[in-house]
Amino acid sequence: MNKKLKSGEEGVKVLEENNQEKLEKLSQLYPITKDHKKNQFIIQMDLPQNFYPHLIGPTKEQLTKLLKKVRKILHQVKSGSRYTHFINLPLISDEMKERVILLQEQIKKVGEEEIEGFKKSVFVPPERFHLTLVMVKLYEEHERDTVKEIISNIKDYPGQILETPLGIEGMETFEGQSFEQLSVLYAKVKNQNSIEKIHKFHKWLCLQLQKKHILYNPEPLELHATLVNVRYLQKQNPNAPNYLDFTPFNRLNEKLENYKFPQTKIKEIHLSTLDKYRSDGFYFPLRIFSAGNEK
Repeated sequence: MNKKLKSGEEGVKVLEENNQEKLEKLSQLYPITKDHKKNQFIIQMDLPQNFYPHLIGPTKEQLTKLLKKVRKILHQVKSGSRYTHFINLPLISDEMKERVILLQEQIKKVGEEEIEGFKKSVFVPPERFHLTLVMVKLYEEHERDTVKEIISNIKDYPGQILETPLGIEGMETFEGQSFEQLSVLYAKVKNQNSIEKIHKFHKWLCLQLQKKHILYNPEPLELHATLVNVRYLQKQNPNAPNYLDFTPFNRLNEKLENYKFPQTKIKEIHLSTLDKYRSDGFYFPLRIFSAGNEK
């Protein structure tokens, strides 16, 4: 006699609605039902009766091993899914937005006159200018709650991160691309002391996320803020190019590699939702950490 295992008993919750491709593949092997109240899918599978002792009443050590296997499977499933949230440092003071707008206007003037395929949609909106610290995949409510708690607990960070000055100056291309074939243009953080402080905080933050099994393999921190992304063109036209020739910008009065941004400091740390925005245009926050105030 076989028994169906399901979430809430001995089975495992695995996927949410936006992982449709993996759901379709799994549904060819196992029946999949949906718990509408919890907005999650449940996989049911038939197991031979002689499997039951391995699942019912195991020792603590066996449970630990099983949990590790389940987490490994969930990590593999998640690895092919898209990011949903990110932890970031907003750069949206009025002075900063004005400076970004000024730069984009200069680029736009040259681009529309001299660059084939150029459109202003390549720009990151000034009201969303930021430095990304960590990208995360938070498909379940308990995962979002866990990371919100981590953001609130930044107050326990042994160093000082708020009020750290950010010396943002000049620009660089994605992975050293030439201006003849450019896809992404970044503004750089140049203050070495600040870079070291932020890297230390990033290491601490990733450790907290790893302890809670939110993050498995942290990516190296790149401290730069995106200004131009040619791939945004493909949202409007899938046949748009991946690269544009940006060499005409070398004639701007203020060279891109030396472009100066206003002095600013870290005032807030956000856990933000991708593709969702608040009324001022910045990414919608699930949690904000600021001096004396966790929102």
